[in-house]
Amino acid sequence: DMLTHVLDSTYVSPAGFDFEGDPKDNPPITDANVADRAKVLVDICRERASWYRTSHVLVPFGQDFRFQDAALEFDNMDRLVSYINARERDFGMRIRYATLSEYFDTMRAAKPELPIRKPENGDFFPYASCWGTDLAETESCIAYWSGFYSSRPEFKQLVRSSGVYLRSIEQITARFANNPVARMDIAPLRRALAICAHHDAITGTEKKAVLENYEEMVHNALRAAAESVQHAVARSVAAAKVEIGGSASGQRRTRIRSASLPQSLLVYNAAAKDRCFLVRFCTDSPEINAASGSPSVSGNALPVLQVWPGGLHEPDC
Repeated sequence: DMLTHVLDSTYVSPAGFDFEGDPKDNPPITDANVADRAKVLVDICRERASWYRTSHVLVPFGQDFRFQDAALEFDNMDRLVSYINARERDFGMRIRYATLSEYFDTMRAAKPELPIRKPENGDFFPYASCWGTDLAETESCIAYWSGFYSSRPEFKQLVRSSGVYLRSIEQITARFANNPVARMDIAPLRRALAICAHHDAITGTEKKAVLENYEEMVHNALRAAAESVQHAVARSVAAAKVEIGGSASGQRRTRIRSASLPQSLLVYNAAAKDRCFLVRFCTDSPEINAASGSPSVSGNALPVLQVWPGGLHEPDC
């Protein structure tokens, strides 16, 4: 069995106590209003206590993008905590900061009788929520969060393939860590993929404009990482400038022109075992072959044509 907890009022601060929000609706705690604001918070806690099976109540404080001004949050909460705890007998409760682990440990120690949700009774999906903006715009209070396993498939593939690419160049970065000429900047790609791991990013629940911003962020980071890493490797192993070739989704493939032959290709296998896989590149001649390799390398030339209204165009590769 897995112990779970359903938040009674989502994960946001109680109404009126979002101290980084609009101060008109969330007044800062002062000596003049601390008594009134403490009573409001106590009433909220008492109401929620009736929904719990123990005397321990979990009251989240925060919201998306909150605690960017942590001092403001804690200064106001400290005043409330101190005021309420100094009057514990009057209010009939004591408030303290706690982690989720501490809450669950305390709840387990109370040994409440908990219901068991059996598989045949279904799960919690699809998740439904009710926002005031939905009611105002669509006259419907229910919004279903569904499709996050399958929506925006191209973006999911972009994030996945970019993550594989990041792992590969992190290995290369470690390989050349002590080489002063091999300076690689992959931090932007790490940041971009970290942002895309947000529950409103890779899930596909964002709006179209936000999705396009995520995609642009990843593509820009991919290009920067590719240029940084491949130039660094070229300077380290060949002391020569190389043409940047694509190895990740959204990157242009390596272009080899017959006039520049012979030319070397450096192919990196990021797996911890030998692999057999295709390496694709664009060329202007069907006569190009791999001259050597260990093990031997075979190849095929396949024509790629792009036909658009108005005539034949060169492939985008």
